[in-house]
Amino acid sequence: MQGDVVTGKVVEYWRTAKGKRKGVKIVSPLGRQSLHYTEIDKATRQDKSHVRESPPPETRIRPERKPSEAALIGENQKTLLRRIFELGEDFSPEAVAMITDAAALMNELYGMRERDDGTLALNHALRAAVRIMRFFEQREDPDLIVAAMLHDALEDHLDELVGYAQGKPVSTGLSERQKREIAATYLRSRFGREVSMRVSALSNPERTEEMTPQENNARYLEHVKKLILSPKNFYIKLSDLLDNSFTLKIKPKSREDMHKQRQKLRQRAEKYLPLYILFRERLDDPDIAIPEHKKQIITSILQTKQKFAERILGIPA
Repeated sequence: MQGDVVTGKVVEYWRTAKGKRKGVKIVSPLGRQSLHYTEIDKATRQDKSHVRESPPPETRIRPERKPSEAALIGENQKTLLRRIFELGEDFSPEAVAMITDAAALMNELYGMRERDDGTLALNHALRAAVRIMRFFEQREDPDLIVAAMLHDALEDHLDELVGYAQGKPVSTGLSERQKREIAATYLRSRFGREVSMRVSALSNPERTEEMTPQENNARYLEHVKKLILSPKNFYIKLSDLLDNSFTLKIKPKSREDMHKQRQKLRQRAEKYLPLYILFRERLDDPDIAIPEHKKQIITSILQTKQKFAERILGIPA
């Protein structure tokens, strides 16, 4: 019996005497919900360029170190974390410990909190890391993976991080900037300087009531333009954008909620439309080390999302 590892699915098969496949069995597949399959995942499954022969089971070397999964909520989250370690098979023990610690912190912060589309925020953060490793093929830098896992932490759970840093409830006298500085220092003490710097850079500028939605969007666009000058920041933000744009849809909880959801959908389209163009342009730069055939797939997806956003906003084709 031999095995192929094809885009995250272990495929075992038996060969006849003439070497032809006699049967195929999918072993431990990663399900649709587990990896939140998207256009990218479909394209990856169709891409056979990274198929590699695995040794027979009796000759495989299995590392003794295993990621701790005890802190994660459910099987979907455990599957995503296992996927990170499968893709990062050459990670050092220190990197394994850091990624496991990041997963534990994410679990504490996010819990069962849902995003607007009804999916768990914890899954979004884990998917961002998996996509960078699996589809962008950036698997050598554990700091990049941890920063991807924690990319929303300062925005979504600032008070909790400040509380961890101070060992007490957050003081009401602290400004937003002070809180971010305290939280960033805490992340640096726990995960190192580079992770802290990237998570801080990835955090969106604070929205102000004095600014109109259009002004806030323009400010956000300028922030992203500066952010993605760094290739590693580009990988994280692109993965985040693709995941967010895949959930750019209406999911009303009731008929009364439909109007509010449509307004939110329009706001998202206004926010993301210029990003699709920006990221397509940046993707072509030589310092972006994503394989060329993957770049073509991403470009196609961004074009599709751009057309979808334009349709929502009533922009003629």
